Amino acid sequence: MKELTSQLAHPNEVGRATRVEGVHARYIEFAKRTLPRKMSLDGMRIVMDCANGAAYKVAPEALWELGADVVPIGNEPNGYKH
Repeated sequence: MKELTSQLAHPNEVGRATRVEGVHARYIEFAKRTLPRKMSLDGMRIVMDCANGAAYKVAPEALWELGADVVPIGNEPNGYKH
């Protein structure tokens, strides 16, 4: 056990996570800018499997902002695979 402890980083050597305000909205705007300027998804129903991944919040919202009726699934991560 002592051998393992000696390999751990000291607390002052570990990075810190910080929250950046407004990043959600900025990412959505970035994603929308990757599409043609006048693109509209009006009248489309899109079923999106977010797979509880990193974009589970922003991807459905970005498509909704483009006019789609979005049906997200896999958008409630709980720390488990299923």
